[in-house]
Amino acid sequence: MIGKRVVVMHPAYWEQAMGGAELQIYYLIKHLKTAGYEVHYVFEDKKIPYKNILNVQLHPLHAIKIKKTFGQRWFLYKAQLEKKLNEIKPDAIYTRLYSSWGGFAADYSLSNDCKYICAVASDNDLKVIKNVNLLLKPFNIVERYYANRSYKKATFVLVQNNFQAQRLKGKYNREGVKVNQSTEFVNEEDIRKERSPINVLWIANFKKLKRPELFIQLVERLRSFSNINFKMIGRGTDDYKVLLNKSCLRFENFEYLGEMSNKEVNKLLLKSHILVNTSDFEGFSNTFVQAWMRKVVVLSMNSNPDHILTTKKIGYVCPTVDLLAEKIEILLQNSELRKAMGQKAYNYAVSEHDVEKNINKVIRLMS
Repeated sequence: MIGKRVVVMHPAYWEQAMGGAELQIYYLIKHLKTAGYEVHYVFEDKKIPYKNILNVQLHPLHAIKIKKTFGQRWFLYKAQLEKKLNEIKPDAIYTRLYSSWGGFAADYSLSNDCKYICAVASDNDLKVIKNVNLLLKPFNIVERYYANRSYKKATFVLVQNNFQAQRLKGKYNREGVKVNQSTEFVNEEDIRKERSPINVLWIANFKKLKRPELFIQLVERLRSFSNINFKMIGRGTDDYKVLLNKSCLRFENFEYLGEMSNKEVNKLLLKSHILVNTSDFEGFSNTFVQAWMRKVVVLSMNSNPDHILTTKKIGYVCPTVDLLAEKIEILLQNSELRKAMGQKAYNYAVSEHDVEKNINKVIRLMS
């Protein structure tokens, strides 16, 4: 409804730190603004300059600087968040993170005339947490309590895939609203790929669960192929600095491009052929749908949401580095197969993941 107030509560603001959740939030807010909603964004201020290009009403929270020795500390923002909600008096609240913030949103919505939309961001959010881990990090006991409230009490819970829907039903007896991961439409004539060299990308922020070292092993495995270029993109950390520096010196066909904007990543995907994902788990990777929309074949070690890669024949599941290398060699030698898979990927992305179709479903839930 025109003029309604929506509060997005999310610890990171995309102009300060961009990840998969932040990108989907950006799409949502962009469409909410176009539809005439009054949008407020509440986040932890990381003291990084921003421009506020969407002209959102921003509410940066004073950062609480406590180490994560005892677990996540999002619940410490309870007083600040409740104050903001009471001041804004939203008609709807949206969250996209497993944290206590969702529980606070649920409690506010139950006491006020307000809808709360809780979006599941990752498969891991619905997995069982072992109690021994909670005892080692007692702050997580509080986080889990409020996060569980968000799934139990939200007006709607959004899921990305069938696995999440099944877990939500089994664990919380809730029916999830499936909303496909979204990406902006690309005109087919804008996609141009050279026959050689073959560009192979790895795109993620450097975290342990993303397992970037396995991509380096893949580069080493295929170092003798002169017609392949390997590129890594993402926000680096000190833990991987030595590995990246050594790899750049050792392999002539390897390049670390650092952190790039979403626009820059999409531009690179237009010229690329293969995307490799080495993560332990994903929800529904943004890079998958961005790649498919640009005719890029996806090779994933673990993640295959709703078996799309295999049933749609737009990628491969490769649990080992050797299998990754084998499939890349096949795609390298068979340009017609590579082209056919890329075309299927594009057709599927246009049909199922265009942002206009999926974001409008979320906005209707807020009206």
